[in-house]
Amino acid sequence: MSLVDSGWEVFSSFLVFLFGAFCAIYLAPIVRVGQWRALFLYLWHTLFCVFYCFYVLSDGGDALSYYRFASNGFVGFGVGTPGVVNINAFFVAYLGFSILGAFLVNNVFGFVGLLLVYASLLVAVSSAGRFVKGMAFLFVLLPSLSFWSSALGKDSISFLSVGLLLFASLDFGKRFYLLCLSVVLMFVVRPHMAGIIITSFTFAYIFDSKGSLLVRVVLGVLGVGATAAVVPFALDYAGVDGGDLDAVATFVGERQLMNLGGGSSINIADMHPLVRAFSYLFRPMPFEVNTVFQFASSLDNVFLLLVFLCGGCSLLLLRKRSSNEQRVFLWVYSITSLVVLSSTTANLGIAVRQKWMFLPVLAFLLFSVMGARVVQRGENSWRPRV
Repeated sequence: MSLVDSGWEVFSSFLVFLFGAFCAIYLAPIVRVGQWRALFLYLWHTLFCVFYCFYVLSDGGDALSYYRFASNGFVGFGVGTPGVVNINAFFVAYLGFSILGAFLVNNVFGFVGLLLVYASLLVAVSSAGRFVKGMAFLFVLLPSLSFWSSALGKDSISFLSVGLLLFASLDFGKRFYLLCLSVVLMFVVRPHMAGIIITSFTFAYIFDSKGSLLVRVVLGVLGVGATAAVVPFALDYAGVDGGDLDAVATFVGERQLMNLGGGSSINIADMHPLVRAFSYLFRPMPFEVNTVFQFASSLDNVFLLLVFLCGGCSLLLLRKRSSNEQRVFLWVYSITSLVVLSSTTANLGIAVRQKWMFLPVLAFLLFSVMGARVVQRGENSWRPRV
């Protein structure tokens, strides 16, 4: 398989690239990000997309399978792999996009998620100093983030879902439809994470003492109903045989022993939960790597560890903490995701890729604590564009 095989494939790839640039320029003022900064982020993200495409063509990967399946057209309703195939089938089977064009389409998905994450971080650090603002910008420039969210596959779509979720959480009253879109997109590619989103939202609003009783009851009923519908489906999709606690415990135990044959695998079965969480978030470290790609990932992990240390210290020193429903929702979602994923992922290579389904949310919370004045004034106080 080659990058492009015809003039149409070259032209269509170029059109997709221009469309992504248009999205950057058009969306930037809407989400309060400078247009030049947004365009730079798009070019940065696209650079990793093209590199990933060349890498897949050279060394293989899941993206090749997605492309081949999509070239045959729609595969009927399904989530996970069928969901990714159906989303890309329109571009590949019916518009005749090359694999580069398909990658660039998914690159646009991932970029929009990146732009929304950055816009949310700007709100979190709007009253912070230059050091914290610089860290927030470096966070969205992490190579691992752009690399995994730029390819043909589940990660670009799930990352777009996370960006929508985070941006919607800044003002649920006006952006609830974005949260609904986030749930739909996540359900299409990773239904178990959609279940966590719905459950977290339900928990946050049911136990929100500041909200009206009527709103809490209505949202609670809707949330419980959605959870009751999505969670069993997600468990069945994940391969849990039965819905009781014993079946879930058996599934977790089996997952902890899976994928132990690779070089990036670790035995998490006997680890303390805190050690599992640390391994999932920050490993491999520079002294554990064997390849260039692992070393690049380890540098990202060192930076993430710095963000967590600074945010953790700020959290301990902060006297006044926000406890609104948006913030409760974000904490519940990020911590639940971390516990579930770190308890079922024994391969660091998979962890490096999948942790971006919740890590931007956790980073937002930590950056908002580092910009403590934002927490005290309210995170919806928008500042001038940068």
